[in-house]
Amino acid sequence: MSKQALAQAMDFDSPYVSHMESGRHKPGGDFARLADEALNAGKAIWPALGNHEQAGTKETR
Repeated sequence: MSKQALAQAMDFDSPYVSHMESGRHKPGGDFARLADEALNAGKAIWPALGNHEQAGTKETR
């Protein structure tokens, strides 16, 4: 599915979806839920969001 088609299915602007995909903006729960529904991902996106948040809080040495 193209970013434009995904954005339309989620009722978001395509630049917003692009920002989420590139990591310029942190996706929220609503974004994950809507993306999961639009992509028929079987609720795989929500756990990925949690992994994304955990990765951002790890300390690097």
